Amino acid sequence: MLLLMAYECMPGRGPEAPGRGSEASIGWGRVLEAAREFELHVIVNAESFAAIERHLATNPIAGAVHFHTPTPDALSHLLKRIPRLPDRNHAAYRHWQRLACRLARDLHRTHCFSLVHQVTRTTFREPGYTWQLGIPYVWGPVGGTQSFPVAFLPGLPWIEQVKLRMHAFFNRRSLRRRPVKIAAQRAAVLLAANSTNQRDFEIAFRRPAELLIESALDSTHSPDPAKFHAPGPLNILWSGELATPSALPLLLEALADLGHEVDYRLHVLGKGPREPEWKELARALGLGGRCKFLGRVSNGARPTQFQWAHLLVYTSLRDPSATAVLEALSHGVPVLCFDHQSAADIVTPACGIKLPVTYPAHAILGIASCIRALSHDRARLLRLSAGASARARLYLWSENGARVNSIYRSLALAARSGR
Repeated sequence: MLLLMAYECMPGRGPEAPGRGSEASIGWGRVLEAAREFELHVIVNAESFAAIERHLATNPIAGAVHFHTPTPDALSHLLKRIPRLPDRNHAAYRHWQRLACRLARDLHRTHCFSLVHQVTRTTFREPGYTWQLGIPYVWGPVGGTQSFPVAFLPGLPWIEQVKLRMHAFFNRRSLRRRPVKIAAQRAAVLLAANSTNQRDFEIAFRRPAELLIESALDSTHSPDPAKFHAPGPLNILWSGELATPSALPLLLEALADLGHEVDYRLHVLGKGPREPEWKELARALGLGGRCKFLGRVSNGARPTQFQWAHLLVYTSLRDPSATAVLEALSHGVPVLCFDHQSAADIVTPACGIKLPVTYPAHAILGIASCIRALSHDRARLLRLSAGASARARLYLWSENGARVNSIYRSLALAARSGR
């Protein structure tokens, strides 16, 4: 019997599921995969608990899974009133973890768990407290140590430079926090979300970390090979948050350099704080009718965009999971990206092209050169598409779950043998 700590864990797969790659979908995917082999108790937040109860009323899980949520106290309500940092309220989340650990202790006294797994949130900054239970503690996959490349800071608005430098500073500081270091040392297995995180953890914590991307695919889809032979423009897709780390202007500048040398169409999926500025940049660069900003596209509508695309250009310079890359591969869409962080771990020469992370002008030239070459070599795109489909099968939830379930089996067996 296992205990999973999944603060965010929302049910559903398919068009009505939480956003792919979100904390909630990662938590739910991990529960479904573990339930194939083990009886589970899962501690989630109140919002997730309510959603799960509604879902299970008509969609029971195959397997023995019991969900719990800690009862909030007076401090919980008070902390929720604290203004959030740009991403989340860390004080309220940390207090929730303390309450969840108390609940975990009570459940452990009754059920005597073989191990506990800290699933979500997937940030290294908040490991929770269940490493104190005295049973094998699995942590991860977790990420968040990656920083924006310093060479790409010049030219950004000064406030963006300050935010990115502060993010890097707090990353370094958080790796030295005592609770983080203790949790890392106590973990029977520490899983890193990408090779950058793996390197950082092994240096900071002086212990091995296993590499496993935290997100996964529900299914793969066979592309229509005919689209790569059909006459017409090269269909380019970009997907991500319209925020500085995603670095969309690198692609826009590259397309402007190509001018009318290449017939292309660009669809931009996503929203974010720099959307107005980047729309204006596309207009000023003369991309006009060849570039469409489609906003945040629903899960149900996203497959149509990937079926349309010949190529995903993934320009992100700070991303722990590269969810858009996985989604592209699942539809047999080749990827042009940087040899950097999660994308570097996922993409191989068989399914895409990776550019070195040097400096902006060089990156723009590299993107333009690759798009020019691929626009004249549809046969290569077709070969990369076949490679993308093959690569995607390695990132299915069934593969990810089998890997983690084997960790559970090994730890549970070792725990029984040591009794």
